[in-house]
Amino acid sequence: DALGPYLDRVVIVGGWAHRLFRNHPLAQALPYAPLMTRDTDVALPSGIAVDKENLRERLLSRGFHEEFLGDDRPPVTHYQLGDIDAGFYVEFLTPLVGSEFKRDETRKVTTTIAGVTAQKLRHLDVLLIAPWSVPLTSGASAGQLPASIIIANPVSYIAQKLLVSGKRKPSERAKDVLYIHDTLELFAGSLPDLRRLWSDAVRPALGSHAEAKVRRTAGRLFAGVTDTVREAAMMAAGRSLSPTGLREACHVGVTKILG
Repeated sequence: DALGPYLDRVVIVGGWAHRLFRNHPLAQALPYAPLMTRDTDVALPSGIAVDKENLRERLLSRGFHEEFLGDDRPPVTHYQLGDIDAGFYVEFLTPLVGSEFKRDETRKVTTTIAGVTAQKLRHLDVLLIAPWSVPLTSGASAGQLPASIIIANPVSYIAQKLLVSGKRKPSERAKDVLYIHDTLELFAGSLPDLRRLWSDAVRPALGSHAEAKVRRTAGRLFAGVTDTVREAAMMAAGRSLSPTGLREACHVGVTKILG
């Protein structure tokens, strides 16, 4: 509701995109709940059109409040709904183009878009390639929620996680591996469709350098059972997912998509 008229211009990425994958017709039913996250990551194209009421105004008028972090200008901002322990928050992200440093050697990691502070991230543009539209879960009263929402497609989702893997902390890298595994399992019956999505849309937009990095990282991450793979399997609580099984599923699934 807060995003309102901007829903056709923004893309849900991160953990909530992964959760919403289950609403897509190509997804198959799984016997476990999706991984949960308290934050919703919303990707903003840099040239987004702004309505009379900007995003910040819409959020604040609907009960969100701002939490400022760090010393950047503008500061990294969480748009919080509810209290810190029980609520959730929104982060806005936008692609980082060019150097992440200004001429005075300070980092230019944030910017203001449509009234909100967005963090600039390398490779975020991958998540804006050929996004999917998925229906929201049924059960809401008519008129409360839009019929559909735009999310990153699963091939871009996996490719972006592989591209940023080297910059992630060990625990974050392990969680990303589990996200990749669960995404592949969710679409295991539709891998030919994901292969076409890769070859027709994602790979051409990536370029040869980024494509090579995706392949190298996938080869390194899933070549054997590593500490990262073991930690990822441990994060799948109650699912009897072995490190070997996780590694093999990721290796086979990514290979079938990338070719």
